Amino acid sequence: MPGSDRRISLPGVLPRLPLTALLAVLLAALASAQAPVSQVTLPDLNSLPRPPARVPIFFPPGPPPPGGEIDPVTPLLEPNWDPPAGLEPYVGEVFYPIVGSRLAERDLSRRQRARLDAYLARRTDLVAALQAWVDRRAPLPSGHDEAVRQLEAEAESLRVELINDSYAWGVYRGWRVGPPQTEKDESVVRIREFQVLRATVFYYTHGLSLEQRWLLWDHVLRRGASGPGQALDIPAVRPGGLLRFLPAGAQIRLPRTLPDGLRAELEAFVAAKDVLQRDLADTIVRLDSASRREYVDGYKALVQRQRLPILELERQAEAIRAALAALPPEEPVVLPEPLASQARAYQTDREALQAGLAAQLREVRTRVLRYRPGSETLMWISNFKSGAMVPVTSIGPFTSLQAMVVETPPQRGRAEQAWKQLSKARETYEQETAARREEVAVAGEKLFIDVLAYFSPETPADQPIPATLANKLLAVLALNEAAGRMDRYESYVAATVRPGLTPAQRRLLFGQALRDLALPLPAGIRRPINDMSAP
Repeated sequence: MPGSDRRISLPGVLPRLPLTALLAVLLAALASAQAPVSQVTLPDLNSLPRPPARVPIFFPPGPPPPGGEIDPVTPLLEPNWDPPAGLEPYVGEVFYPIVGSRLAERDLSRRQRARLDAYLARRTDLVAALQAWVDRRAPLPSGHDEAVRQLEAEAESLRVELINDSYAWGVYRGWRVGPPQTEKDESVVRIREFQVLRATVFYYTHGLSLEQRWLLWDHVLRRGASGPGQALDIPAVRPGGLLRFLPAGAQIRLPRTLPDGLRAELEAFVAAKDVLQRDLADTIVRLDSASRREYVDGYKALVQRQRLPILELERQAEAIRAALAALPPEEPVVLPEPLASQARAYQTDREALQAGLAAQLREVRTRVLRYRPGSETLMWISNFKSGAMVPVTSIGPFTSLQAMVVETPPQRGRAEQAWKQLSKARETYEQETAARREEVAVAGEKLFIDVLAYFSPETPADQPIPATLANKLLAVLALNEAAGRMDRYESYVAATVRPGLTPAQRRLLFGQALRDLALPLPAGIRRPINDMSAP
């Protein structure tokens, strides 16, 4: 396989094994030919060279919608490795996962750290100029866009440098997606496709543009939201609803009243973006099992045919921003007093319960889920009749080897133990706060009834509430909550809908907006290996 995801199934060439490991392989083969299995002595694994560490993979958090509530609990329930310290500054960067793995393994050289520090310093200066523009304190300096594009080129250079066989996502993968497909379970196929697409955003080095990588990331986020095994429909344009926009990954909230012309522009944008993303995803899946020549030619053609359509998509987005800016401001959806105070109190109490549970889960994770570099090892099982197990320090094509993970103390059974303790902590917290949670739930029901009485006083209190009315009232409550959080999303909104920035400047500002939100970082996961899949 081109790039860093190398095949392990090409016949005819022995991998580069250490001498002791090579002797073990040959002895195992000789034993399988000359002695019954019961008489074979397996090699002493402790005496063989240590196999490569099974490093974790850390994918970045998905951006919330503007004004969206940031969930502090769900990421903490994942029974996987905690993200390493120092990863937060790299949210929004295309090399986030690779830096995460290297920080977890404590494997950044002095030169690499110096290069990353210099990158962050340059980024800070460029973001400061953007923030002054957002706050209307100063215009953007001359040459700012060119400097941002140079910074993006440096980010791509860092991404490529930091990836090698030890940190590539698919170096131990023994399965492929795309034709010919031997897997019969359609849901398994779609989940594997999701994994390949997600990894392609950050890992593969086959010439995808940065715009294509982020468009693909937006597509992956859509798949993840609907379920990795589900097919995607074209997003609908709904007045007052959310819409995935640009920079890719961001969402905007549409006006509650959409002029026909603007609605047509939005639908044309959504359709064009969907075509580009499906072309990206379908091509990546198809080329995953292609020959080297087909692979190289296929990606070259993909980059070339999408260059102009991506520029046109950016033009459409800027025209939409101008049209949105020309609309008269809408009256904010806010609740009158005392309903507004009632809603704020309910929101504060609910978030306090979430924060309390999050604190309990963090305490458990600190005890049981700290990743220890080198605490998991990769071994290869030979399919010789002897069943000998042979660890190797470099991966090469060898048809008789299959992969497995051997967890060593103190990580053995880590995921199962962590899940039990996290579940126990949640159950204990829910028992201890049962009375308080009931009070908050009752307050939420009363808030809904009071909002119903305000917006629809003609609805009898003893009659079932129509679903359409219930959805409308819930939307009013959600918009009211979002309005209370919008001060945290000022840079997010400026990056997505305010006219006057280039695409590169929008990507930079949006990345900073995500870092300012202090999103919970997802836990680390396993790399896929042979027929096993990482989540």
